Amino acid sequence: MVPMISTVASYPYSEILAQLPATDDDPNHNACTGDGGVFFQLYVDRDRRRTARLLYDLLGSERGRHNVRAIFVTVDLPVVSKREGDERARAARTARAAQRNAEKEPADKVKPQQTQAPVRGGIAKQTGAFIDPSFAWEDLKWLRTVVDGAMAGGKQQLGGQPLPIVVKGIQRADDARRALAMGCQGIVLSNHGGRAADSAPPAILTLLELHRCCPEVFGRLEIFVDGGFRRGSDVVKAICLGASAVGVGRPFIYSVGYGQAGVDHAAAILEDEIQTAMQLCGITHLMRDAHPDFVNTGDVDHLVSGNTHPYARKPVWPAKL
Repeated sequence: MVPMISTVASYPYSEILAQLPATDDDPNHNACTGDGGVFFQLYVDRDRRRTARLLYDLLGSERGRHNVRAIFVTVDLPVVSKREGDERARAARTARAAQRNAEKEPADKVKPQQTQAPVRGGIAKQTGAFIDPSFAWEDLKWLRTVVDGAMAGGKQQLGGQPLPIVVKGIQRADDARRALAMGCQGIVLSNHGGRAADSAPPAILTLLELHRCCPEVFGRLEIFVDGGFRRGSDVVKAICLGASAVGVGRPFIYSVGYGQAGVDHAAAILEDEIQTAMQLCGITHLMRDAHPDFVNTGDVDHLVSGNTHPYARKPVWPAKL
């Protein structure tokens, strides 16, 4: 398991990274995090200088250089959607903490008007008003330059390779193909947990769309999926269909209410379910033996998009209104 730190984490990055081992030899090594590595989920700020400063602070630290394994730039939430549950919740304290992380400002200098958010917007509106909705494909070149500069020459300590950049929020096959052409090391098929556009396609259907429309991306990109994966059997299905790894969020959010014991128990349940599903399928090594033959997709194949929309056409006359 590899945890992911968000730009709008509730605790300072330095505190989170301090809980991770620098190497496998560290006596406090936590087996749950494998080699102690983490991913970083980046929301690009409207003020690009803030994003650059954030990455330099994060990756310029000793822990950051050793522990951050990839930058996941989020593109499936250019604006924060209407979230009525958030609007009803009273979470001002959490909002301020997350906002400080995003803006890299001292607590006593953060003021509500800095977010440009409406007064009645809920925690997501309060913390997400800084997100740049104009971030586009060509901006990945800028991001690569910043990440390489923050890593002191663009070489990661382990392996001597540039820190991978992964585009999080791919929902179409042509965008997966574009990410490959742009030199990204990976993509995350995601609809932001259904919390952005509530009718956006789930990742598992986008994964099938990739098989149908751009199978060449498999083996050339790391293809992560997230959204709706609750059980170990869900993880096994996604791996069988070509996913490199599966993101699991809500089960751990629920379990963290019980502290470390709750998280450990959730991880143990997930591990047991994965092993059981593998045994029932006759899989002895998940990444080596998993194959689409183990999954019957017949009931959902009609939901998978093709190269073009079936009703797409060019207008035969100009609009008069």
